[in-house]
Amino acid sequence: MILAIRLFTFVRSSPDMRKMRVRFLVSVLVISSLISCSLKKQQEDNHQTSQHTCVSIREIFPGAIPFNDYTDSLLFFLYTVHNIPKDKILLAQSTCSDDILNTKNSFINHKVKGPFILGGLGGLPFTGLTGYNAFAQHVPDRGAALVFIGPHIGYSKQAGWGRIMREGQLESTSCCGATSHVLEKLQRHGILTNKQPEEKDYQEEVIEQLALKNKDEILNSDKPLITFTKLIYKEAERQITNMPLRKSNFKFLIFVVGIVINTDPTDPDYIWVDHMAIYDLESERELRIMEK
Repeated sequence: MILAIRLFTFVRSSPDMRKMRVRFLVSVLVISSLISCSLKKQQEDNHQTSQHTCVSIREIFPGAIPFNDYTDSLLFFLYTVHNIPKDKILLAQSTCSDDILNTKNSFINHKVKGPFILGGLGGLPFTGLTGYNAFAQHVPDRGAALVFIGPHIGYSKQAGWGRIMREGQLESTSCCGATSHVLEKLQRHGILTNKQPEEKDYQEEVIEQLALKNKDEILNSDKPLITFTKLIYKEAERQITNMPLRKSNFKFLIFVVGIVINTDPTDPDYIWVDHMAIYDLESERELRIMEK
């Protein structure tokens, strides 16, 4: 009925009015076509950018996959293979304090509990033994303690490794900023030997001493920031696995160890897992160790 009234109105209108309406309709169609083509091109450009990012990341971190794909696969694996439901898992993260880690992705499914934050700058477990055992006391009875150990590094198509574009900013910034700053200081020989970390910048100065301890390996590398990032996850894992756990009521202890790769807003973040370990605390046996 509405279409018939509009058609009748169009037929009854003057020739000049009909010409104006035709021109208007043609203009709308042209503009719509241009917008559609622009959106299609933008989608194609984004796809090409994502492909470039994926290839560049996997050249350095073979086997890295989009962050959300990994978390979905991990939770599916834990349930189907080890009968660990999502609502019986408490997550602890020894990751950096950087907001970007929770801007684009979340490590957990909404049914998983947590995260309990173990990490500080760089992803080192600055909450220490007290924090680790507090986390252990919060795990559901006969559930699973899932510990993710993972410093992060940025990759930007325009700026390369150690940089990302952040939402609302016109220029790229460092990622991880804490490790990048320490590396720059190491390269200009600005880190003092055996300096005791001070309260005003305690965490950064702890990372500085770690860098100094591994100075030759980092500075002799053709990719020093990536080498330094890998050293950090190894140090974080060493610290956490050497912390004695007080007796708790959960059944499984799971470690996932690797690196988070943050990217520009148009691309997904990635995760590279070096290895994963699952322990059955009731039977005191190691169920599975999976290397990268």
